Amino acid sequence: MAPWGARSGRAERADQYLPTPEPDLDNASVGTMNLTHQSANQQRVVDGQPRHLLELRSVSKAFDAGSQSDSERRVLHEIDLNLSIGEFVSIIGPSGCGKSTLLNVISGLDEEFSGEISYSGAPGSRLGQISYMQQKDLLLPWRTVLDNAALGLELRGVSHADSRARASERLGQFGLEEYSGAYPAQLSGGMRQRVALLRATLPDTPLLLLDEPFGALDALTRSEMHIWLVGLLADTGKSVVLVTHDVDEAILLSDHVYVMKRDPGVIDSQFDVVIGDRTDPGVVTSDAFTALKAQLLAALRSGGTVGVSS
Repeated sequence: MAPWGARSGRAERADQYLPTPEPDLDNASVGTMNLTHQSANQQRVVDGQPRHLLELRSVSKAFDAGSQSDSERRVLHEIDLNLSIGEFVSIIGPSGCGKSTLLNVISGLDEEFSGEISYSGAPGSRLGQISYMQQKDLLLPWRTVLDNAALGLELRGVSHADSRARASERLGQFGLEEYSGAYPAQLSGGMRQRVALLRATLPDTPLLLLDEPFGALDALTRSEMHIWLVGLLADTGKSVVLVTHDVDEAILLSDHVYVMKRDPGVIDSQFDVVIGDRTDPGVVTSDAFTALKAQLLAALRSGGTVGVSS
């Protein structure tokens, strides 16, 4: 299946993010690393490039059940997930099934898990190498739009002046040019989310994690943001993992949708998304869209056991 950007009808730029192994590993050693999940002979790297940008194999996580119990509460169990360069995948499921926990694990914020995660063809720490926009916009109230947008670059060691310059170049693309000197309290919810997205997309990282970025917006604003995001991400070429409760949002934005169920959190089914022009507001009423929506809702109601749709 063609990557998300290509199927949106816009220029595909994922090739700019073709990753290279970590500096202390040569191509030969990376190429011979074996996955432990399916076959010892299955390799992460083919012809010098990773098979996937991100691979999760049997990822599990448990929390201590509390001081009154010696048991653990399993939050994630045997999670398998692949993400190719330029792809957009969404994860949906009931509250408490571990969706946000999974993003924390992928991002490197939470390193207490079992299983294996490979990023850019190699295991190891991912902290600081992946952009992550959490549920709240987390804008600093004393910083202007421009300075909030530049913060992600500053935290990666880019100078304050260079961070501001790079953020300023992108303000127009995000519809923020007239608001560069405004403070978060002066912005609407949709505008705040645009600032947070600009901050997340500015670093030169190939993977972007989004945790319900539009959940607090009204339906009309959310719909407008979806259409805007379709074009934006197609132009950047970034790969995306989105967590959402909104089935329509998952279909509209994704190449693939994973359905999770809880107790413990597992990925129980995967659906491929094949719809028309995502920038056309009428696509949400198309036969392909409504049929897939019905399948996803059925999977959610049944705990995710409907199966895989191609």
